[in-house]
Formats: sequence, C-alpha cells, structure tokens
Amino acid sequence: MRGSRLKPRASRRSSFSLLLALILPILLSACTWGGNHSPLNPSSAPTETVNRLWWIMFWMSVAIEGLVGTIVIISLIRFRRKAGDPDPVQISGNTRIEIAWTIAPALVLVVLLVLTLTTMVNISEPKGTTMRVTVTGHQWWWEFNYQGMNIVTGNEMHIPLDEPVHIDLRSADVIHSFWVP
Repeated sequence: MRGSRLKPRASRRSSFSLLLALILPILLSACTWGGNHSPLNPSSAPTETVNRLWWIMFWMSVAIEGLVGTIVIISLIRFRRKAGDPDPVQISGNTRIEIAWTIAPALVLVVLLVLTLTTMVNISEPKGTTMRVTVTGHQWWWEFNYQGMNIVTGNEMHIPLDEPVHIDLRSADVIHSFWVP
C-alpha cells in the first residue's frame, strides 16, 4: 500500500525534473551582461553584408524544410495503407522525378555559391593602414597580440572605434569560435 503512494510523487518529481531540464537552458539563454552581443546584430558594413547572406541562407533553408515536410506529411496521409488494401505495386524509379530532385538542389547550391562569392568580393581587405591583431585561441582563454605595438593581452581585446582592424585567427589546441560584438 505504501509503495503505491510513492509512485505518483516520483512520477511528478521526474516530470518536473524533465520540464526544468527543458526550460532552464531557454531561460539561461536570455541572460547577458548588458548590451546586444549577438552575432546577428551587425555594427559595420562588412558584417551587415555577411548578415544579409546569413538571413538569405536561413530563409532558403526554412523554405526547403517546409516544402520537404509538407511533401512528407501529404505522402503519409494520402498513401497510407488502409485495412484490406493489397500490397502496393513495386516500381523501380521515375526518371523525371529523379532528374528534378537532382537539378533542384544543384540550382540552390549554385545560387548560394554565387551569393557567397559576391559577398566575399564585397568584403575585401580595407584600404590604408590598419591595425593588425593576432588572436590565438587557447583551450580556456584568448590571447591578443597587437602586431607592431609589442602588446599582448589575454581574454580582452581593445580596438579603436571607426578604424579598420585586420584580425589573424590562430588556434593553439582545438577548434574555437571567435566573433567581435
């Protein structure tokens, strides 16, 4: 008798734990130390160009996923097996459909290639004298070496406002993700 009362509590506790595990990362993702430090909030002309390309790729991906998902759902509903149906006729292929689903992704990739190459050309090296900073990612920290100034700092980069800066990225150990807010 006593054991049966504990099961609903344990079930509620595990449900609460699961809910907390799902919601907590969402709540913590809203935490920030102030300001808008998102890589999707560009603050220079080159980053606006890259951001525009990112959004084009994002919405193309959403459209493709929506199309594929819709086709799958329609196929599941329309061609589901009903009681008493005979085995479906086996077919070996449909040449027109196979050509279409080979050409369509190729065209999407060509469009993305052209957009990417255009973006890369439009964000060329800035003209004139630029400050050069070598950024080296270590396992738990960043090293900033300001070339020509004999200055090396850790975890905090200081650059002048409204002046071009050339950043050389290096890694001492593993793959790192670096971006300047």
